[in-house]
Amino acid sequence: MATTVLGLDIGRSRVRAVLLGPPTAADREAGARARLLASVELDRCDAEGEAKPYAAVAAELEAALGPARLRRAKVVVQSSEINALVRYVPTLPMAQDRIERLLRLELDGHAENGELAADINQLQAAGEGEGGEVIHGCVISQPSQVRPVLTALAGAGLRIDGCAAAVGVVGNATLPAAPLRGDELGLLIDIGLGATVVTLVAEDRVLAMRTIPLGGAAFTAELAGEGGDPQSAERRKVSGDGLVNVFARPRAAAVLAAKPDLELDEEAGIPFDPQEQDPQNDELFLLEGSTFEVGATTIDEDPILVLTQDPIIDPLAVRSAAPGLGESVLIEAPIPKPGMATSALGVTVLGPELARVAEQLYAQAVATQRWFGGQLKRERLEIARVLLTGGGAGLVGLDVYLQRRFGVPVACWSPFSHHDGGPAIAGEIPAAPHAWATALGLALSHRALAIRGALAWDLRPERDLIRSARRQRIVPLVAAAVLVLGAGACAAAVLFNEAAARRATAARFTTWKADRDRQLADLAKLDQDREALGEDLRAIAARVYAGRDLLFAIRALKERAGEESKEVWVTKLETVGIQPARESKDGRDLRVAKLAVHDSVIDRGAVLVSGRVKFSSASTDSARDAYRKEYQQRMQSWTPGAGQPTLFASALVEAFAVDHEAEAKLAKATQDGVKEANEGGTFQFTLRLTFQPTRLDQITAVADR
Repeated sequence: MATTVLGLDIGRSRVRAVLLGPPTAADREAGARARLLASVELDRCDAEGEAKPYAAVAAELEAALGPARLRRAKVVVQSSEINALVRYVPTLPMAQDRIERLLRLELDGHAENGELAADINQLQAAGEGEGGEVIHGCVISQPSQVRPVLTALAGAGLRIDGCAAAVGVVGNATLPAAPLRGDELGLLIDIGLGATVVTLVAEDRVLAMRTIPLGGAAFTAELAGEGGDPQSAERRKVSGDGLVNVFARPRAAAVLAAKPDLELDEEAGIPFDPQEQDPQNDELFLLEGSTFEVGATTIDEDPILVLTQDPIIDPLAVRSAAPGLGESVLIEAPIPKPGMATSALGVTVLGPELARVAEQLYAQAVATQRWFGGQLKRERLEIARVLLTGGGAGLVGLDVYLQRRFGVPVACWSPFSHHDGGPAIAGEIPAAPHAWATALGLALSHRALAIRGALAWDLRPERDLIRSARRQRIVPLVAAAVLVLGAGACAAAVLFNEAAARRATAARFTTWKADRDRQLADLAKLDQDREALGEDLRAIAARVYAGRDLLFAIRALKERAGEESKEVWVTKLETVGIQPARESKDGRDLRVAKLAVHDSVIDRGAVLVSGRVKFSSASTDSARDAYRKEYQQRMQSWTPGAGQPTLFASALVEAFAVDHEAEAKLAKATQDGVKEANEGGTFQFTLRLTFQPTRLDQITAVADR
């Protein structure tokens, strides 16, 4: 969740608070540096005019913002009850630790009972002034003033992350808006009720600040006079009733023209004497009671009045005709030098009473400007423009008068907008935005918003800062210790559970292994029983089929002998029991028969058939071998009947021998003319005829039938 910052400005008559958050992507693209989430304005005093307790202020603030928002926000506060002094300490460039010790020695004189309520910020780097020194700004207060405010706010439930003074933070309001460009310098005059803060600002930083003891209350007191009613005077000051003020009550139906028909006095106009001139500046000026014509126009849709009787008043920076219609508009144009016409202008636009106070304000602001030059080691400080903020800046005509006195553009300025009208702070801008500069500067001082160049003053007493630092350090350490202990306990529990799981797994493995060994032993015994039963079954099946197979074998031999010739004699017929097939040791082209043994197949054995073949003396070895192969093939393919399977699965040669000695004797006898020599010789052979194996399903099927 994004961090939000609450700037709480507790003044003498009003309490203003702004809640800021980081800008969205669209806000940054539009040029905004932060987003305004909420703005709250409260009365500081009750119906009897007494200041409300801080608890009551905090309760109203919580009701306006909501408890959740207020609890999550980082609060930076300033109170008008806290007086602050600004000191400027120049030092040569040196190491940071040496600078800190030196500044501490400088501030020890302001300590109260050995305790400081102060903060330091660097305002000017080395080389920018005449002496090339580094200028440090020190804001100092008294712990006896700061601590009661912080204690009361903390007791009301607010978590304070910083306590600042208006003199140090109001200049931060210019950083997002950047009303100055390049090397331009400007004065930000924040007019409060009892005092005015004058701040020297540049485009991207705050250079100097000072409080002058003159505020909006001085205008009211001057208007009320000795023994007058301040409340009635305040109403007159705000509304302009009874004042000689060209901006007080203009006609609503004004039309822009070269010489518009607009009369300030509805009863009767007082003739204007154009021959009355300022002897110093050779300008026309207005005396009290004079009347003149004005025109009406708009700038950015805001209605304004423009005096057309030039050069009485140039249209440089004129406010809206009625209070509350908008801020001042800076119109770049040559500004006449101040003179008698300027004094007459002050009397005209402000009235004689307020003009005297405005002149005092100008004099103290100019003196402060010169004082800034001395503190910053700068020979000249040329001001490009003056910005008016604070509740007292809304006085109608003050900006017009001060513009002629300063000789530069002066505006009642809104810190929420850029000079080109774009948003500096996104969100819904409150009414009278110039009055919110201090609250905005407080919020912008917090580091969570990361505003470059913002001054972050903290006037909390040293003991409070030490306690806060201890809490910030100890609480994470305690939390870390708790987490470490919790992690250790969790790790021990995990290890214990893991050891128990391993022991249980080992016990289960031992049980499983013993059961496995037992089952393997049972399986081996079952295999042995199966093999024995298989042998028994095969033996029984062999006995069952032995007689039939022998008769079929004799029948096959008889049929083959009848088909071949009378030259073949079966000399031996031998049955062979069930045994593994073996390789023949005779004959280079004899095949090897290895019958696969299956649990579902019963081997029926084989018969060995030995025979003798008589051949003529003219036959060759190839012919005799071909004869033997043909006889072998026919025996293997013999079937008991048509459509029945063959009787033998294979016919392998066990022995094949030709009697060559007898053949030689016959040949010699032939040469000797013996009659038997023409009868030829013989060769012997032995065949292993293996019966087809019998499947158990065949036996079962036969048994079922």
